[in-house]
Amino acid sequence: MSLMLLLFGVVGVLSMRVAGKMLNRSVPRTTAFYLSGTIAVPILLYIAGSNFWATLAVIIIWGFLYAPCFLNASSYMISVSSGNLEFANSLATSFGNLGVFLGTTLGGWMIVYKGVQYTPLISILFGTLALTMMGVRQLLENRKTAVANRTDDKICC
Repeated sequence: MSLMLLLFGVVGVLSMRVAGKMLNRSVPRTTAFYLSGTIAVPILLYIAGSNFWATLAVIIIWGFLYAPCFLNASSYMISVSSGNLEFANSLATSFGNLGVFLGTTLGGWMIVYKGVQYTPLISILFGTLALTMMGVRQLLENRKTAVANRTDDKICC
């Protein structure tokens, strides 16, 4: 068990380096990629079952996808802020803490009322909600850009 935690951490350190390079290319795509782990990891763990090697592979994937979560969240919040970097950074930290609180509270509730086998559904639910919110934001941003472009075309002619 201790070696699996060590493996999780080592892969996480390597993942931070990869995430930093990916963030330089595209913050939204990088954030969405790493957020997909909140959906993929519980499903992969379910598929792995009691197979040691499959579980070990999932732990490697899990360490890779989960380690840079706060880095990605902070980068994403800062990228959508309009010049208020300190405010965006504090929001990212505050909402990260809120997410930990809600996740553990709902996870505990799920364990008490439904059983531990349903706990991964909380991760899948929050991952899906986060990706949906990113998609909604992107749609609104695209719509805003399209309206601005149409307005610019009318003004210049």
